[in-house]
Amino acid sequence: MSFDFKIENGDWKIDRTGDLQKVENTEKLIQDCLKILVTTVGSNPFNPVYGSLLGKNLIGNVFDTEFVSSTAQNAIKNSLESLQKYQRSQSLYQRVTPEEQLASIRQVTVERNSVDPRYFSVFVEITTGAFKKETLNFEVTL
Repeated sequence: MSFDFKIENGDWKIDRTGDLQKVENTEKLIQDCLKILVTTVGSNPFNPVYGSLLGKNLIGNVFDTEFVSSTAQNAIKNSLESLQKYQRSQSLYQRVTPEEQLASIRQVTVERNSVDPRYFSVFVEITTGAFKKETLNFEVTL
């Protein structure tokens, strides 16, 4: 089984004993999805294709809401499909539990905030390899 260190508010989470907390199974899958979506493509010199074009295509440009939502949805889907490929290659070398596998991307919705048009709410619904539905909700500034 694989694991990762738990990230909370951009920092590693430390438990009461001073050890780094780990995430496994579904919690790891959700963290992996969020991590790939908030990482800008090209920002990791060891894996320059890892990440998302979510902000790179849209920041600093003025587009109508429908275009931004559509472009962001496509960027999210593409990044999560890349994560699925990474997981398939990872499973060749270590055990990946069904709970931490991204089986399908069910729905991606990106909605502009009615008060501040720079903010968008992102809702992603996925299915794990254990056939469990999970939802990711987060805010992005574009």
